Amino acid sequence: MGDVEQNITMYRPNSMISGSLVLDNQPWPDMMVFAWNDEVGAGVSFTDMTGNFNIPVFSPVMSGYYLDVNADMPMDNLIKLTENFGVMPGAANQVIAYETVFGGLEGHVFNAITGEVIYDGVDVWAENLTTGMQYYSGPWFEGGMYRMYLPDGMYAVSAGGWDYLGTNTDTISINGELVWQDFYLTPFEYSGAVEGIVYNANDNTPIPNADVWIGGEVWGNWTMTDGNGFYHFDTPNGLFMINVSAPAFEQQWDSVWVNNETVIHDFYLNPYEIGGTLSGRTYGVDSEGNPTPLPWTNLAIYGDMNSFYLQSDEQGYYAIGLPEGSYHVEAYHEGFFPAYEDNIWVSGDVTLDLYLDHFNVDGAVFGYVYDAANEAPITNAEVFLYIPDTPTGYQTWTDHNGFYWLDVQNGNYSLQVFHPNYEPYANTNVNVNNDTLQIDVPLMGFPGAIFGTVWDAETNERLSDVPIYIQSQTDSMMSFFGNTDWEGNYYIGLPNGSYNVTAARWDYDAITQFNIQVNDNAVQVDFYMNYHTWATPPEIRWILDVADDQGRWVRLRFSANGTDWGDYQGFSIWRPRETPGGTFLDFIDYIPFHGMPGYSVVVPTLVDSNATTGQTGEFWSTFIVSGHYDTWNFFDSAPMSGYSIDNIVPGVPQNLTVMNSTPTGITLQWDASQDDDFQYYEVYRVVDNYQSIDDFDGVVPELQVGNSFDDTDVQTGHSYWYMVKAVDANNNESLPSDVANATLVGIDDETAIPTEYALMQNYPNPFNPSTQIRLGLPEAENVNLTIYNIRGQAIRTLVNGNLNAGYLTVTWDGKDNNGNMVGSGTYLYRVTAGSFTQTHKMVLMR
Repeated sequence: MGDVEQNITMYRPNSMISGSLVLDNQPWPDMMVFAWNDEVGAGVSFTDMTGNFNIPVFSPVMSGYYLDVNADMPMDNLIKLTENFGVMPGAANQVIAYETVFGGLEGHVFNAITGEVIYDGVDVWAENLTTGMQYYSGPWFEGGMYRMYLPDGMYAVSAGGWDYLGTNTDTISINGELVWQDFYLTPFEYSGAVEGIVYNANDNTPIPNADVWIGGEVWGNWTMTDGNGFYHFDTPNGLFMINVSAPAFEQQWDSVWVNNETVIHDFYLNPYEIGGTLSGRTYGVDSEGNPTPLPWTNLAIYGDMNSFYLQSDEQGYYAIGLPEGSYHVEAYHEGFFPAYEDNIWVSGDVTLDLYLDHFNVDGAVFGYVYDAANEAPITNAEVFLYIPDTPTGYQTWTDHNGFYWLDVQNGNYSLQVFHPNYEPYANTNVNVNNDTLQIDVPLMGFPGAIFGTVWDAETNERLSDVPIYIQSQTDSMMSFFGNTDWEGNYYIGLPNGSYNVTAARWDYDAITQFNIQVNDNAVQVDFYMNYHTWATPPEIRWILDVADDQGRWVRLRFSANGTDWGDYQGFSIWRPRETPGGTFLDFIDYIPFHGMPGYSVVVPTLVDSNATTGQTGEFWSTFIVSGHYDTWNFFDSAPMSGYSIDNIVPGVPQNLTVMNSTPTGITLQWDASQDDDFQYYEVYRVVDNYQSIDDFDGVVPELQVGNSFDDTDVQTGHSYWYMVKAVDANNNESLPSDVANATLVGIDDETAIPTEYALMQNYPNPFNPSTQIRLGLPEAENVNLTIYNIRGQAIRTLVNGNLNAGYLTVTWDGKDNNGNMVGSGTYLYRVTAGSFTQTHKMVLMR
């Protein structure tokens, strides 16, 4: 093995992050704590006897550090209460808080199909409905169990995995004990695939490292193209949207339908049409107002249709080509306030320098927010500290102990604290001058409240995330806000007074209830909201059968209509289908907008109607047309049904052959039908005295699904004649096949003289190692009996000479003319006797 050269970059700590580690509100001494950053790695320290720590870190970094404890002890029932993400170098008074809990969830995750325990590839999630904290566990314990310790409270729980359909969300209350909860997951059936190549539309060259996202109603995945621009997904069956994006190219969306097949779907991305170049330099501005170049500054550029991200170089310069248009530009750098520029029009070369004010930590403001009545800590109170009439401001939220901390610059600030169940708090005289101020905030509960539930007026379903606006009728500056929770409920504390209450969600018509009186009481105000009609959906006008075809197709005509803000961008056509698992929508087609009032398209049905009964309603297919006004949003038409007619008969069964004929039965075989709507075969038989195809008229056929037939109702000394027809789903019959015959000769007939030439089916068939072939000669004749392979090459001559009239049995030992054993396969044997010629198939199986 050769030498390997590996470069390692070491970062010398030049800053510190300090704070404390607590367990159950008590100092947690002698524990290893670390600060992790993806760019530079980790700094490590140990807590002292009071739980305090000082972690050496490197500065500057693009993003902050993540703080946590590295405990050499079981921590299954220790829950982290603080998040500790994005902590910047120099931060102080950071709290890493853990709590010991004894309640939670445990159980197994089962495969819903096999009933077996799933040991990997799945997770169980739990979200606290009060705090929003999320927890998860996998089947990591003995016997494939999962176990999750949780603080007491109400949780939304579910389970899922990359290869499994997620469960519905259950609500479970945790109260100091482990609750047993099993989950049953249905595995996805990866019955198909989607693959293709992503090309540059200008020169058809592959695009490597393009992001490819695919997603359906319940399954999704992501990958990147390889060096040849190739991507591949194994998928379940269904309709999927695919998004492809790559730097310097316009992203593309498309949809694919997968049904037990590999769908080849290539993408051709258009390079951005560069309308201009935005360039400049980023500067950091110190406290004296002096700018210096600021390297490695992150920039975000937002346009109407696309977003771009880049970083200035080591001297602070940046440049990017952009499509012509208006942009919003933002610049970020650790230790500096962000810089913003709006309405930057790019057409040609545009220069934009960005100046970021340096952020010095001169002091801090901290404290506790608590209920003034019972001194209980208030969690998730919003704390604002700002200098009036300037852009300088800071924001945070209280933790589980009601604690907040803000590192700030010197200045005269106003402090405001908000919580939806308490009266706002304001302190306009907070002066920071190189010191740390503790300001505890008692919040007064409101004397009254307005609460209620918001419903969908049509479905009576509860509506979540509905903004509630409450405006005082006597003070235009006094207003209150809230949102409905996941059960559609809201509660907003208020001072006494008279209010107007409005419920307004973007997809529903807003409702206002006036003159609601609050006087030391909680007033219930419910809302029943009507879904907003944003547009006139497409309208299906008619659905008619496509004439003179194999069936399964109809022509659909629909009116385009439009939205409140313009035309639809395109139309997708869907076909609802009822299954044991519920109603599914089959994606049929997508039609881009072409400025026409109506469109016509040929679409497939589920099955043809019965050609003899007409419009029975038994084989109707239903369709829906969706009008799309952007990538994700659409309006559906009312459904309409139509039917198709199969008026083309199936193909004629080919190569009808007697595969075997013995005194106990005759076996027939023919090529399988290739018709999509094939249903079954009709096998017709005539015994002796066959003259023409008309002799099969009036015969009651045997029905056969497979392409073979065993006739056991036979007797020796008789000739049997067979014909086969194919029948489709609509009882359309094919033309008759060729006729095949077999004559059964008994032992007593061996010395008799046959009345006609006959070549019987070999027996046994299939065979190994030998088989017998029987001939019937009504008169002396020169006879040739030869074996051929499937390519028509003669491999063995069994008979070649004059034979007397009578029956002759010839044995073939499976060898060619050179005495070599031939391989397994299908062979033909052909007899020629005067003007009589006949050929049969036989199968050798080694």
